Amino acid sequence: VALGEARQPVAAAPTGREATGNAAGTEAGPPVAPFSVLCLSKGPALLLVEPGGSKAARRFCLDVLAAASGVYGGESAQVAFNWPQPGVQNDKRSAGRALGAFVAKQLGDRAPELVLIDTVSADRLESVPEGSLQLAPVAELMIDAAKKRSLWLELEGRR
Repeated sequence: VALGEARQPVAAAPTGREATGNAAGTEAGPPVAPFSVLCLSKGPALLLVEPGGSKAARRFCLDVLAAASGVYGGESAQVAFNWPQPGVQNDKRSAGRALGAFVAKQLGDRAPELVLIDTVSADRLESVPEGSLQLAPVAELMIDAAKKRSLWLELEGRR
């Protein structure tokens, strides 16, 4: 969303295999290592990240969410997607589809105006939410001052 434009709820846009029409696969492929995607929501913003297990990384994610939403007090809604899922084939396509269903549910329930997603999570999806702002992985943002500064400036410009 450009500065001065009215914000609209974010919808999923086809990318990757879905955009090329090659979503059907016949081979399962190798198993996908376990992962978790954290969905944080506050005010008009929704953040999808793989923050890792450290408290510092989670605190950083909450700071990003506050800057994105402009809401600095109160609690944020938090829900996690964990892979693998019981009863679901453990391959890349199934993981992407399951994560995509989780993201679609969060977008539908929360109707955010701004979606932020780290590149690690985005790469797992068959389609990335349209208009979303893709972030470097949390671990990189936490240690790279230039990337962090760029993110803060981008978020400041979107408010």
